[in-house]
Amino acid sequence: QQPPVPAWPNGVPLQPGTVGDSPENPLEIDAGWSSAKRQGAWVVPQFMRLRGGLGSVVLDCTEAISPHNVIHVWVDGDLGSITVVVPDGWAADADGVRKSLGSLNVKVPREPTMGRPILVANGSLGMGSFTVRHPNWFERRRLEKKLR
Repeated sequence: QQPPVPAWPNGVPLQPGTVGDSPENPLEIDAGWSSAKRQGAWVVPQFMRLRGGLGSVVLDCTEAISPHNVIHVWVDGDLGSITVVVPDGWAADADGVRKSLGSLNVKVPREPTMGRPILVANGSLGMGSFTVRHPNWFERRRLEKKLR
């Protein structure tokens, strides 16, 4: 007898081996010498690795959906910056992020609103920065225009 196939909350089967479905196979976003950005409508995986390198990573979750209650993020700041923008109701816990000369700014609550996920970050910054925040005025305005 086959074990049940894991599924998203909407019932769509989750394919084994999908990027981001396990700690061994996280979604990796690496800025390298430049920059990397993920925005728009997308599905946030449960496991991600964000590398700033010498550039910047922007992970914009304002239009994203997350079928997970907990999202695990490993950060490697090096000299770059990593910014995660989360919608209202989401929370973040960055107690597992070590910093030396870098900066760590979490501007969202530690407890999510009912039914919203929490982003749990671990890793190290080096001389880079890691920020988790809500959308700023410009990002909210862009989203409002898009939804009209």
